[in-house]
Amino acid sequence: MKLPPPTMNTITITPAGPAQHGLLFRLLQLYYFEASHWSDEDILPSGLYDASEEGVRSYLLGGDDYALLAWVDGHPAGFALVEAAQGVPPARYELADMFVLPKYRGRGVAEALLAQTMLPSPAPWLVAVFKRDAAALRYWQKRFAQWPAKSVQAQADRADSPFHLFVVSALAPADA
Repeated sequence: MKLPPPTMNTITITPAGPAQHGLLFRLLQLYYFEASHWSDEDILPSGLYDASEEGVRSYLLGGDDYALLAWVDGHPAGFALVEAAQGVPPARYELADMFVLPKYRGRGVAEALLAQTMLPSPAPWLVAVFKRDAAALRYWQKRFAQWPAKSVQAQADRADSPFHLFVVSALAPADA
C-alpha cells in the first residue's frame, strides 16, 4: 500500500547564529556525505568530513558571509551559505552552498531559501555548481529556465575549474 506524501505545514527560514553552530556543522557533514559519491572526498580519521569548526563559525558572526537555516514544522530541513563573491564581476554575493535534506526535497524548501537570498536582491549573485554534481546542475538549469532569460549569464568554463559559473541578476527591482 502506497502512503500519501507527508504534509508540510510551515517552512521557516532563519539566520543562523552562534547558537546553531552545532546544527550547521552537522548539516554540513550530511551535505559532504551526500556529495561524496561524486566528489570522491574521504572522511578524516576522526570520522568527520573536512568541514572545519572555524569555517562554520565564520558564517555565524554577522559579516558578509552568513548562513540561513530552513525549518519545516520546526524541524531542521536544510541550509544556504552566502559569501561575498570574489573574482567574478559583477557578482556581489555568492550562493556558496545550498542543501536540503532528502525528506524535504521537492517541497519548496530550496525555493524558500532562494526567496530569502537571491530573489529579493537587486545585486548580482554568483552561483557556482560543481561540474560533477549532475543533480545540482539539473536543479539550477530548471530554476534558471523559470527566470527571465537576461537574468542568467553562464560564465566561460575554465578547464581547471571544478565549477560551472553563472551570474544571476535583475531578479528584483533596484528599489526593492
